[in-house]
Amino acid sequence: MRKSFFVVLGLIFSSILIGFLVWKILTRKTDSVYKNFSKSNWEEVVLEVLSKKDPDLEDYSYASMSLAEFNFHLLTIPSEKKEKVVSRFAEKSGLKFFKREVGGRTIFTFEDRFFSFLPEGSFLKTRALCRKLYLGAEYETVDVLSRYLVKLISSNPLPLYNEYNQALLKSLSAGSAKELNENGRSRLSKLLEYFSGKEDSPFNGSKAIIEGKNLNVRTGPGTENPISFQFKGGETVFILDRDSRTETIAGKRGSWNQIVDLRNGNVGWIFSGFLKNISSDLSISQTMEEYFRALDRSPVWDFESWKESSPPNGFQGEYHPTEKIALDGDSGMILHSSKSKYDLICRSVDEPFRNLEFYVSFLEGNETIPIFTLLAGPPGDLRKTFEIEMDKESVSINRNRYITGDNFSKRRFRLNVQNGSSGFQAGLIVSEKMALSGIDSLNTIDPTSGIRWKFCLPMSRENGDSSLSVFQFKFVP
Repeated sequence: MRKSFFVVLGLIFSSILIGFLVWKILTRKTDSVYKNFSKSNWEEVVLEVLSKKDPDLEDYSYASMSLAEFNFHLLTIPSEKKEKVVSRFAEKSGLKFFKREVGGRTIFTFEDRFFSFLPEGSFLKTRALCRKLYLGAEYETVDVLSRYLVKLISSNPLPLYNEYNQALLKSLSAGSAKELNENGRSRLSKLLEYFSGKEDSPFNGSKAIIEGKNLNVRTGPGTENPISFQFKGGETVFILDRDSRTETIAGKRGSWNQIVDLRNGNVGWIFSGFLKNISSDLSISQTMEEYFRALDRSPVWDFESWKESSPPNGFQGEYHPTEKIALDGDSGMILHSSKSKYDLICRSVDEPFRNLEFYVSFLEGNETIPIFTLLAGPPGDLRKTFEIEMDKESVSINRNRYITGDNFSKRRFRLNVQNGSSGFQAGLIVSEKMALSGIDSLNTIDPTSGIRWKFCLPMSRENGDSSLSVFQFKFVP
């Protein structure tokens, strides 16, 4: 009896120890950093990363963004308390800070030791750049903003499209283009030309020509504001902002527009009656689009080298053996309908994306079969966002169905994912036609930062009478 008691006690202790070790292995070291970041605990993020022996690139990225947020937060602290907050954080972190007087207020900014560790052109560096430019427009000097702007316009805007647009817009309004050299101005001009032709960009339709001679450009919207500079007439500008108020000036009804002159980076306000909107140069837009797409290094996930005895490379989960198929020169994986339940095999999506291209062919039967499921969320809290299903004559996103007709031939589909009001929204493109749009994610997810994605394939526990084959998947920025 005594012996069996100690045996049971030993087994319990061993189980606890094994469970603890598994937890330590599976819990990402970045999780606690992200949790503090998601709670806006900027100081804690910076201090935690500084204390780590081996911080990874994600840690550096969150720390860099947190410093930008903390510098911005300092602007909101009453002047009598600001010195104490700055001194306390400087003592805890060991970071240097800079102090200057601007327009009657004292601005403090802490040095960023983390930003330089992020690889040039990487998603993590671009994400940090967007945050530093968007927030830094309120507190950084023009020369610092210009240095960041040079890095931003040299990176690919597609993976962080909305954040990139907003950071560019806000920083240009703060005069970040003033210290660009000729190459920088040329690059920026092409970039704005590209965005000016995009309907989902705040720069859409923002290209204009100055109509009139010796026109005053003011520091704010309205003739009561001081004159900043003048246009001789005929200059090309890009519109950054529009004042909501309307008025009549020189017999013309309109509103005040904030513009940027790319010849020198000057920013000011001019009445819309003296602006003539013009279309963007389609040849430049097309060239830029092709260039950005060429930067896409996302691999194609296919089944060419897959062996039926084990899950495809990179996938983990409860795999139930299925068959391989060859069709039109491509190798595919057969997915069956299930008489009972499905188990998922999943693979992490390491790169951000806006589109998921996939090829699929329905093989037989009358049942609806899930093709794949996308999970998203912060580390450790991934939730279902989109489930794609197919039967012999239709395809659906989250049970929103679109009749395609005959699905027995191999077809190409594209799932477009965008940020929505309650998380993410998706659309489905079939044969270059938007078949479904505005489909909300299954769960409410904050898409602003820290999002991880997982791609999952359904494994039938007990095969039903229907089947389809998937051939390849590509995640496109």
